[in-house]
Amino acid sequence: MPQLPGYPTHPQRFEVRPGLSMNYLDEGPRDGEVVVMVHGNPSWSYYWRTLVAGLSDKYRCIVPDHIGMGLSDKPDDAHYDYTLQSRVDDLDALLAHLGITGPVTLAVHDWGGMIGFGWALSHHAQVKRLVVLNTAAFPMPAAKKMPWQIALGRHWAVGEWIIRTFNAFSSGASWLGVERKMPADVRRAYVSPYNSYANRISTIRFMQDIPLTPADKAWSLLARAGEALPSFADRPAFIGWGLRDFVFDHHFLAGFQAALPQAQVHAFEDAGHYVLEDKHEVLVPKIRAFLGRQPDLTGGVTTNGRHLPIKRLMPTFGRVGTRHRAPTFGRTGTHRRVPTLGSDRNQSPGTDVGVGSKPVTGHRRSVGSETRHRAPALVRIETRHRAPAFGRIGTRQRAPTSGRIGRRHRAPTSGRIETRHPAPTFGSDRNPSPCTDDWSDRNPSPCTDV
Repeated sequence: MPQLPGYPTHPQRFEVRPGLSMNYLDEGPRDGEVVVMVHGNPSWSYYWRTLVAGLSDKYRCIVPDHIGMGLSDKPDDAHYDYTLQSRVDDLDALLAHLGITGPVTLAVHDWGGMIGFGWALSHHAQVKRLVVLNTAAFPMPAAKKMPWQIALGRHWAVGEWIIRTFNAFSSGASWLGVERKMPADVRRAYVSPYNSYANRISTIRFMQDIPLTPADKAWSLLARAGEALPSFADRPAFIGWGLRDFVFDHHFLAGFQAALPQAQVHAFEDAGHYVLEDKHEVLVPKIRAFLGRQPDLTGGVTTNGRHLPIKRLMPTFGRVGTRHRAPTFGRTGTHRRVPTLGSDRNQSPGTDVGVGSKPVTGHRRSVGSETRHRAPALVRIETRHRAPAFGRIGTRQRAPTSGRIGRRHRAPTSGRIETRHPAPTFGSDRNPSPCTDDWSDRNPSPCTDV
């Protein structure tokens, strides 16, 4: 086996079908809450290694390699039907083999969304939480065009020849799927399972199984998964998205936001398809914090002994953490309407929009920013620069500034600060970062998620 930096040293095997063995990880305490992580194409269980490392001290992490992928067997077409239904059946067989009958957190990426939500069709009650990373669980949005790189492999024999002869898809994804260049040993680990023409069969069969019309084999299953997706809106959901993904772009992100309107969303303008590679230092602790937050039956979140119902979160839209105004429904204190997400002028859910400004499509910028949404509207927008309004607008927490802050929500102090005044630059000696100061219990840190 080649060197696999960061990958657990004891993967396991399961005969998922007669004569066919599936590789999988089963890390963490056997009595821990179960997190099932489902990869896509052309990655494999290696993609999830940083999340496994960040969770497996407390959570039981189960991560399969699909047949033909990673360290699993790679049969030819005569011995395996490379279809979405086969992938769903294999996942079901593995979890049954491991005795996973209780609640699970379902984490999905790329084709893992279609496979995972396909499995969830018959295990709806088991799915307790969702972690969704650059994926799909519904047919391709009408506004999305098929990228030529995918169409080449799906539609043309020459594309299959190129992919299987030169490992073009796996190798290309290790370069084009990230914004931050992979270390050489990590990139070699990604492509190492696909080391021959025969072993690259699944990377092309996945592409050829992409359902585009009702005539395609996978269409019926994917369409049913898409129809069922809104039924998971009552479950806690975490969405992490690299906006520079040329396949699963803002069209797919918008689809998940529409189906899961209360999801916690973290969208990165400087991350690509392999968002865990680009942003694992950010995403892993955020996902762990998300899993540690216990859902309340009334639909709110209980944290630090306080209950915050959803309807209290919605009208305030959380903390504004950029020099751009957070998009809201209705009007702001300027009486100029904020652009509506999904309109022709503001299509990207990853767009930072200031009142009266020209919308900027998220995947066209590379400013290191993170856009976070909650409930049916944007909740938080964060960049590396923070605005002077600490805490959360519209809550009982006191803002370190005073008076009116240019919105209809009033801070609980006196005086006025006009929004046309320049915001102070944080990080200087005279104005330290709000994330580095010591905060008392009566004045909690503005960087604390609730």
